[in-house]
Amino acid sequence: MSKTIKKLISTVAIAAVVLAGSMFITTAPVKAQTQAYQMVMHGSTGVYTDTDGVEHSIEFQPWSLQDAIPTGSGNYFLMGDVVLRNVRLDSDACINLCLNGKTITIEDNSSAKAGILLENKNVILNIYDTVGGTIRLSDNSSINNILCVGSGTVNLYGGTITNGPTGVKVDTEGTFNMYGGSISQNGHMDTRYVKAGVSNWGTFNMYGGTISDNSNYGVISEGDFYLYGGSIVGNITGSRQIDVLVRGSNFVRSGGEIGVFEYSRRSVYRWSNKIEFNPNGGSGTMYDAYVWQDVNGGYGRITLPPNAYEKEGQRFLSWNTKADGSGVSFADGAVFTGADAGGDMTLYAQWEDFPALGGTNENADSNANNLGASTTPQTGDSSTLITYIVIDALAAGAGLAMTFKKANFEK
Repeated sequence: MSKTIKKLISTVAIAAVVLAGSMFITTAPVKAQTQAYQMVMHGSTGVYTDTDGVEHSIEFQPWSLQDAIPTGSGNYFLMGDVVLRNVRLDSDACINLCLNGKTITIEDNSSAKAGILLENKNVILNIYDTVGGTIRLSDNSSINNILCVGSGTVNLYGGTITNGPTGVKVDTEGTFNMYGGSISQNGHMDTRYVKAGVSNWGTFNMYGGTISDNSNYGVISEGDFYLYGGSIVGNITGSRQIDVLVRGSNFVRSGGEIGVFEYSRRSVYRWSNKIEFNPNGGSGTMYDAYVWQDVNGGYGRITLPPNAYEKEGQRFLSWNTKADGSGVSFADGAVFTGADAGGDMTLYAQWEDFPALGGTNENADSNANNLGASTTPQTGDSSTLITYIVIDALAAGAGLAMTFKKANFEK
């Protein structure tokens, strides 16, 4: 084989490795940090941008009634302000409601549990807004909750929930997902019930938005609470600030902002165990998790937050109840129970060396060995030879790139 061909093989192989490796070294999408999920109306078409920067559009139909909101499936945007006493969503439905900068005011109705009450496990209410839309109680209303998720699911993407004893109450069968919008200035009315931005007995997942300027709590949780993003700050209890109170419940935090956090027993029979995550020689930031347990043998279940620690020259292997790895092991993202805890405890990160480069990827080895093997054409067919060299080199490069990916990215 001529020196020219050998040099070509070498050059193409190196280029192939670089090219194939670049398939895995990518820049994460820039997330939209401002006005995420804010709806922009173009006639009857609403367009919003999610936190990944992806645009979505929904075809709405106008809602012009001034004394009711939709209770059946469909996409609706408010044409004007609405004043109502209360509404119950108790049948199967998926309702997309855009406040469109308007206000829903709930008048006094002492017999109602909430201004808007979900009472069906198959009802979904998605709330969007352009800018300035609110759902609020009137100043003289004696209703305890603006929005109550008795069962079913509420997804808040925009708008403000305000001026109630409790902004959103989540019962044991309900799920509340907050992606945007705000819950503010609730809890300022006299009531014998809990006053808070969110009172959670069911499942509350917070991905974005703000909960602020509520009294007595921003969030009080006695159910399952997962905090992925958003901000919970500036909520005042009497003369002091309590933004989040976890009371005998499950709580897992992998992001978001909390001003002042507290946890306590729900009663002498039920309490939350605190789980600390120790980097064990690594570095980074992780937040404590909480899982409940009671004296009768009952316990809660949480999904452990993903490992966020790093250690130079090593990759994450698992969690263990002992620093030296001699205790009980738990995989990243494993289900963890109050019975596993049995009290406050620490989980220690376990580390292992990266596999040595070269000889660890069968495809890389076989592809490299195949260079110039049985697929090589007969002498004299130079154009075809170069084609096969490029194909084989790319294959080998892809295999080697997979080795580099495994070594550098699988933590």
